[in-house]
Amino acid sequence: MSNVRRAATLSVHANLTLGATGRTLTVELELVSGLQVLVGPSGCGKSSILRLIAGLVTPVHGTVRYGEACWQDGKRQFVSPQRRRIGLVHQRFALFPHLSALQNVEYAVSRAHPKLVRVNMARDWLGRLGLHGCESRRPAQLSGGEQQRVAIARALAQEPQILLLDEPFSSLDEAAHAEAGAVVSTWIRETATPSLLVSHHQKDHQWVDGSTYRV
Repeated sequence: MSNVRRAATLSVHANLTLGATGRTLTVELELVSGLQVLVGPSGCGKSSILRLIAGLVTPVHGTVRYGEACWQDGKRQFVSPQRRRIGLVHQRFALFPHLSALQNVEYAVSRAHPKLVRVNMARDWLGRLGLHGCESRRPAQLSGGEQQRVAIARALAQEPQILLLDEPFSSLDEAAHAEAGAVVSTWIRETATPSLLVSHHQKDHQWVDGSTYRV
């Protein structure tokens, strides 16, 4: 049975103040099925755009919509990050330090599944990312590359309706980079999930099958 689902379009039309400079950034983009890429120089606001979509920062004004649902309308309307069901891979991983790798991933799996199913799904995603044997380790016991793969596994295990990737392979060596990139791109293609990638690595663009947005 196919895993492809009918995805809604994510539309962003907003002005965002960048904290570091106070500069106002105008954001106009639409995410449809597949992987799209966000490019621009360092410090231009690419990560801030991902955080805007995820509901972690508030625009000066403007809207963020997913299909018929309005997630953000200035300060009048706001849907919390938890209710947006977005998978976000942070640059700095953002793992729970007191939880094991398995627990970090299992935490993201929908509570609609029984506990045993959640654990098995988490274990499966860690395996797909080449992390067999790391299940019981906490983040401090993992290398940077291993932590990054746990963060990717957690985002995918959530079965998100939007996937946001902020330099998701930056800590990986060449072999792990290729393996993780193939896992992520295959999942996006099979599920038709609207996804947005920020990456300075040109080889990551091989997996992009949608639009390129420049900041």
